[in-house]
Amino acid sequence: MLKGTSCMDRDPLYERILGCLLVAALGDALGAPTEGCSRADIMRRYGGLVRDFQPRAADAWAAGLRPGEVTDDTSQLLAFARALIACDGELDAGRWSVALRDWLLTSPKARLAGPSTKRLLDSEQDGPSGWRNDARVGVTNGAAMRVAPAGLVCPGDIERAVRLAWVCCQPTHDTQVAAAAAGAIAGGIAIALTSQGELGAVVDACRRGAQLGEALGARGGWWVPAPRVADQIELAVSAAGETASLEAALTRIAARVGTSGLAAESVPAAIGVFVAARGWPYDAIVAGASIGGDCDTIASMAGALAGAFRGLEGIPADLVARFDAANDEDLAGVAVMLHELARRRTT
Repeated sequence: MLKGTSCMDRDPLYERILGCLLVAALGDALGAPTEGCSRADIMRRYGGLVRDFQPRAADAWAAGLRPGEVTDDTSQLLAFARALIACDGELDAGRWSVALRDWLLTSPKARLAGPSTKRLLDSEQDGPSGWRNDARVGVTNGAAMRVAPAGLVCPGDIERAVRLAWVCCQPTHDTQVAAAAAGAIAGGIAIALTSQGELGAVVDACRRGAQLGEALGARGGWWVPAPRVADQIELAVSAAGETASLEAALTRIAARVGTSGLAAESVPAAIGVFVAARGWPYDAIVAGASIGGDCDTIASMAGALAGAFRGLEGIPADLVARFDAANDEDLAGVAVMLHELARRRTT
């Protein structure tokens, strides 16, 4: 967890890596209770914005988790991080597939995994090359939600981050749309780590990452009918910039690009949320948890971008303390190892 990290003497890169991991996890925990709610429901129940951890209804998705406890989003993200660390950043799809299968078989959070990831346990593919018969498989945001470490170990390097994002996709989300979505998040984080407060540079990196990821997925994976993620990002960013009100921006983003678990909706929505929040970590996760639809994943991805962009700036200390009490994941330890790997790969 995070105990003892306040006295650690780290460089700014470490602070942003830890920020990315922690803010993503906070967003996951903050957004889990509103998963599946509409924007209108959230406005009615919570007054517009979800600013604190909420209890889950007995019949809700992720029922049984405590307020502040993370879901499979964070658990898979950390599994991917540990797989990268174990092979010194030289992860391939085969080794990642083994690690992800192990996660599915052993993690208490595996029960929450989405359909594409669960299918890895029974993953025989069918259909002619270039077309996946089951278009429901591999078009969701499962790879994008766990891909952040691909950007964290490649500070400033979009191309390398997107190549690792494609590795993250291949066992479960080997389509051009999922690869574009994962590439957008990985590329954005890679540039956020090295940016000097330039929000536009991060957004440009998300677009570029989407384009590179789409090309990798189209060349090495399956083509499925879906909107282009780079175009959807343009729509979401435009919606985010049309109003100075965060709540109004959420309504526009949700209406314009959607907030479902589809990669072509939730990933552009998360980038729009990041822009609407002006890259501020707490505002980003509050907005993601309040937008409706796949709230935990949108808040986690927006939080990952914002944490990489600004570290932990503005995150309430009491929120972190209660998060720490509800979870036993060693985020600080993973951040230390990712920091060491990122420094070795950039020298």
